[in-house]
Amino acid sequence: MTEVLKSDIFFTTTTVVVAIIAILIGVFLVYLIRIIRDVRHISRRASQEVDNFADDIGFIRKNIINKGVKVKKTVGNIIGKKSRK
Repeated sequence: MTEVLKSDIFFTTTTVVVAIIAILIGVFLVYLIRIIRDVRHISRRASQEVDNFADDIGFIRKNIINKGVKVKKTVGNIIGKKSRK
């Protein structure tokens, strides 16, 4: 084989391999972008749900504090009346 023919085969093979690698990298990047979008969507959703949960817990806490004050006053009145007798 001549040197020119060997170099032509080498460059043709190299071109095909580089094209295949470029296509595989492109496919990989497309899937990576999709995964990143899904992760971003999930993290936004989780953040919203955590905020909603925190609001609910805050509401429950306020109710417990308010009801607790009422219960404390009522118990204090009952105990106060019993201790006077």
